[in-house]
Amino acid sequence: MILSTGKGGKYRYYACGGRMRQGKGTCGGRRVRMGETDDLVLAAIMEDLLTHDRMAAFLHELQERQTVRAAAASDSLGKHEAHLSDTKAKLNRLLQLVEDGVMESSDPTLAERLDDLRAQRDISEKA
Repeated sequence: MILSTGKGGKYRYYACGGRMRQGKGTCGGRRVRMGETDDLVLAAIMEDLLTHDRMAAFLHELQERQTVRAAAASDSLGKHEAHLSDTKAKLNRLLQLVEDGVMESSDPTLAERLDDLRAQRDISEKA
């Protein structure tokens, strides 16, 4: 079925594509008004597909998916917060070693490790 018009586009119909391209001898089908056909199709869809039971099942499935996604997001957030907390604790321990005199602030290994931990902390805070 393809779109067919009448009266300069004022009226719209569905018509057989073969009949429109090759002539009346190809198909004995008739044109049908688009508005009426659309209304009938939508009514059938509403009656068959959008029943209370189907909508309840659809909403139940949607709720289950949302619950799973929320749990995954909560789990991910917990992991990010734990990683951030761990990184901050490591930074504090390294700085405490310098304050206690156990490590020298000029130690290149300390500077490199501090830079790494600060980068990890910044990434975790942005996530």
